[in-house]
Amino acid sequence: MPEALEAIGGEQVFGWAIWEWPRVMIEAEFHTVIRTPDGKLLDVTPRPVGLRKIAFIEDPNRRYEGRQIDNIRKPLRADPLIERFIGLGNRHFELLNEGDLADQHGVIEAPEGLTEVEDAMAEIGSALARKYGAPR
Repeated sequence: MPEALEAIGGEQVFGWAIWEWPRVMIEAEFHTVIRTPDGKLLDVTPRPVGLRKIAFIEDPNRRYEGRQIDNIRKPLRADPLIERFIGLGNRHFELLNEGDLADQHGVIEAPEGLTEVEDAMAEIGSALARKYGAPR
């Protein structure tokens, strides 16, 4: 982000990128964008092919302090599979941020239990996609 700010100008803005999996869940990811000198918000984070825009809500009360901030995940319907998927997402974050891991950046050694959580998320995610449609 510092390089992009220097090249583009403007200021760093903290907030939440919002993702919806229709009929399944909504998720908010702590994120930062640039407010250009003319007031436009610009996301310089690389995104998957085809994703050109994000929903972004500014949060002037939050700052990045060098530690990851967990996503906020909410179900869009009452379904035990969705609740399990969200719980696994929460556990995934916990595993990646236990102890000293919270202060590490870049490539880290996978903590014990992470593979099992990721496998379960993939399995339940596939079941949810069959039931409600794939995430978009």
